[in-house]
Amino acid sequence: MTPLELPAREAIPLPAPPTVRARPTSNGLRIVAASRPGAAQMVLRLAFPWGAAVDPPDALGAVHLMLRLLSEGTARYPDEAFLGAVDDAGLAWHTRLGHDTAVIDVVALPETWSVALELLAEAVQRPTFPQEAFERLRTEVTEELRARADDPAHVADDRLAEAALGAHPYGRLPQGRLDHLPRIPRDLVAALHGRWVRPAGAVLAVVGAIEPDEVGVAVERAFASWKGTPPPWRLPPLRRLRAAGRHLRVPWPGAAQAEIRLLRRGWAYGRPGWAATVVANHIFGGSTITGRLGARLREELGWTYGIRSYLQAWRLGGVWGVEAAVEGGRGSAALAEALDQAARLAAAGPSDDELEQAREAVVVGLLRGFETPAQLAGRLAMPLLHGLPADWWRRLVRRVRRVDAAAVRRAMAGWHPDRVVRLQVGE
Repeated sequence: MTPLELPAREAIPLPAPPTVRARPTSNGLRIVAASRPGAAQMVLRLAFPWGAAVDPPDALGAVHLMLRLLSEGTARYPDEAFLGAVDDAGLAWHTRLGHDTAVIDVVALPETWSVALELLAEAVQRPTFPQEAFERLRTEVTEELRARADDPAHVADDRLAEAALGAHPYGRLPQGRLDHLPRIPRDLVAALHGRWVRPAGAVLAVVGAIEPDEVGVAVERAFASWKGTPPPWRLPPLRRLRAAGRHLRVPWPGAAQAEIRLLRRGWAYGRPGWAATVVANHIFGGSTITGRLGARLREELGWTYGIRSYLQAWRLGGVWGVEAAVEGGRGSAALAEALDQAARLAAAGPSDDELEQAREAVVVGLLRGFETPAQLAGRLAMPLLHGLPADWWRRLVRRVRRVDAAAVRRAMAGWHPDRVVRLQVGE
């Protein structure tokens, strides 16, 4: 089997992408629900249209602390009692902070979903931010950031974002900065909750063995006293990458491998041509095994165990990158090879077979993203948060199937060395 061949397999029935129809509540919270009879889990995803980008400029990391502290004590469940109630109900509680989104996920059994809803409503409306929990969590995050500085892969990621995006909020770690965390007071974190954790504009996706009408009634009841609208906020446009055209080197004495990174400007989800970009990325290196980067640097040259390209989309822009750990002494050569593969794809485009395989793989990947309750909850919330049409997922599948070789070449044109930031940690 050559690197670009895929083994034949039987057709697998795949779910159809849904049309996302939100039900507004009296307080501005938008509900979107999907019934999955027989599902073993219920998933509740509460998503907000803001993220680490709204951190105060002199207190980076405060929003991250606030989001994680929501489960550390509430008016009804003080201190450890809240997470004790989560455990007693057999729930899983997760938070995730992006640059312009914030998410709370609660996973429950069908018979305990009402408890999950009650605890979620309690956490966002009545957190108490205990001082002891605040100090403990601030110490934990500080140690996490210190550990990043000892890992060459994390150093490569962080230095790349800093060099390419500078002071733009998209270039900052959502966890904050080591020199800011000690100065963040508990009262500021509590004030950020009052300012930003408001129902207007937020999305609650519920997926599982329940009828959507039942979800609406229960949500209205649980969040009846939650009021307010977060303040408007703006981000500066994401223009040319600050260090475009430069090759940055970070010494790492004694490293057996070099961490390499490439970064160019990308796009937000709704940009025309997004479907072609997704297909081009898959051909370029979105698939470690079948992509051109893997075929050249892994299979032919043997310089790495894995290399990939990726797309990161935000509300107001995005980036397109490459990352890998390569054999020591090959860092500069590997960067040059990756750019050469990009240039070849931009100039000649994909072969017919390569394009057909990529389109099919992307469509299958999109459709498989609707299989589990957790996946579906995320896919239901995303178009609403990004201001996309209700049938965004259906449109994307149709557009992917129509991508041609010329569209792939156009998408790859921006990989010119003068527009790309190159970085390596170690050599």
